[in-house]
Amino acid sequence: DDNSEVDLFEPVDSSSCVEAVCIDTDLQRLIEEFKQHVASIDGGAKVRPEAYSLAAKQILNAVGNNIALLTKDKVYSLYVNPMLTQQSELRVKTIRTKLKHLEYFCKYLIEEKAQLLGAESAEMTRIISALPAWRQSLKRKCLAEDVARRVQDVAEKIYPKDIATYLLSDYAKSANHLLISAGSASGYSSYDFIRARNHLLVLLSVSNAHRTGVLTNFTINDYKTGLDQLARTNAESLVFMIAEHKTAGTHGAATLAVSSE
Repeated sequence: DDNSEVDLFEPVDSSSCVEAVCIDTDLQRLIEEFKQHVASIDGGAKVRPEAYSLAAKQILNAVGNNIALLTKDKVYSLYVNPMLTQQSELRVKTIRTKLKHLEYFCKYLIEEKAQLLGAESAEMTRIISALPAWRQSLKRKCLAEDVARRVQDVAEKIYPKDIATYLLSDYAKSANHLLISAGSASGYSSYDFIRARNHLLVLLSVSNAHRTGVLTNFTINDYKTGLDQLARTNAESLVFMIAEHKTAGTHGAATLAVSSE
């Protein structure tokens, strides 16, 4: 997913690597300072600053672990292009996220570490200028199924009575029974899992009225963080924070409020 900590460019000698990426001490310190900056109010107080620092590590590792080598041409030829050789929707989405995090890193270098850059400052500006167009070009192609779904969304509206009808349907009742009686995973089929998942998504959508993108970006880490909060407060309900979504840069993290049940 977008925040996977798997290094996509494994170094030759993995035994000498720290956090799955080979990087010297000075760069390690610089990236740690970047991580702290992203977590601070001046850096936007991002919920998962480690995702930003990880992206910086991976891209620096790809271009040669040297700020002087972090150029527009090298980022594209040594990071973006190799990542696209086996193109898939997940991989493209991951690249777009990493490039967004790289933009934050380059801005940090210009604004906070100008004394270290020297002549490289102009190259950081070139990278920042190129990144929005790169991310835009990496959007998933629109398929015939997408067009049909959009046409259907315009033609067919969902009303409260439709939601009530669904909640009383056999499908919903069966899914609810699966969730309540969930035991060993080996006792359920793939169809059972899909039915339960779909039902949970409907319940979350109905109770929170979010765009689908918020649910799409609801990660395991977001879920675990919410459970940890519930364990600390022993409240009857909890709020999950979804840090990465379409309007996160404008409106901040999205929230999913659910009962403890």
